[in-house]
Amino acid sequence: MDLFISKMKDFQDGAFHVTAFLTSQESQAYERFPVAFQIPTLSNRIFRFLPPYCMAVILPDKKVERRGIFYRGAWFADFYTNGIPEKENPTSVATVQQALSYNINEALHLARE
Repeated sequence: MDLFISKMKDFQDGAFHVTAFLTSQESQAYERFPVAFQIPTLSNRIFRFLPPYCMAVILPDKKVERRGIFYRGAWFADFYTNGIPEKENPTSVATVQQALSYNINEALHLARE
């Protein structure tokens, strides 16, 4: 899995676009049964993503959580600084990338078991 983050052109400072791609082997393996992964909850960051790149998951406590899924081997989302200027945000873009990569790889690992 490869994950890339870029600044969104023509948007406010603190707006980023995420692109993640499965390898061709992973894409084939999970095409029929998509793997849902948790979107990290990070201080001063908010994510936006829409179908077909998300699904609702009902948790044991009956709460519903939106999770990311790959569609045709790709996942796209946007994230923003939330409540403070980007230059003051203690949650770096690198931290976001690390948290997303971890959650996606963990879900893929669990799906292989």
